[in-house]
Amino acid sequence: MATSPMTKFEEMWQAHAQCVQAWNEYRNRSYGNLMTLYQGFNKHCQIPPDCITPAPLDKEVEPGRMYGPAGAIHFDTKEGYWCLGFILNLEGSRLLLEIDLREQAGKILVKRGPGDKPKEIDIALNPKQCGEFYDSIADRVKQFYAVGPDSLPDDTRVRRIGFAVDAS
Repeated sequence: MATSPMTKFEEMWQAHAQCVQAWNEYRNRSYGNLMTLYQGFNKHCQIPPDCITPAPLDKEVEPGRMYGPAGAIHFDTKEGYWCLGFILNLEGSRLLLEIDLREQAGKILVKRGPGDKPKEIDIALNPKQCGEFYDSIADRVKQFYAVGPDSLPDDTRVRRIGFAVDAS
């Protein structure tokens, strides 16, 4: 029994359905990879659970509100990266950090935020690359606090640490 050819509408519908499925699969992989990096950073740095929490980057952090991973991840349409924010609490100083991730040509690229140079990481197979990435985040936090006593913040607002592109 022969099937009739698809109508142009059916072809458009099928293309749309395939696109939505591919996007959902990409989103789910990205969420999983971001959470792997977030948990890996916590473990690598031995951060106590009450000193780190996911937080959104695309809207104001509501005081006292706890965000889950889904509430702390968004897609940046300008840069093409999935972005995960998290607050690091260091004895009353609260820093808003981020990890950005995207797939390109079958590879995973990560950044520590806007302006940072992307680095390729094999999350599943190369723990050394992940450790170097985690160390780079921790080093950036240490650099942020490598100031004289006159420059230390005297409030407990959430401070977002930015990154500038460096040669490394």
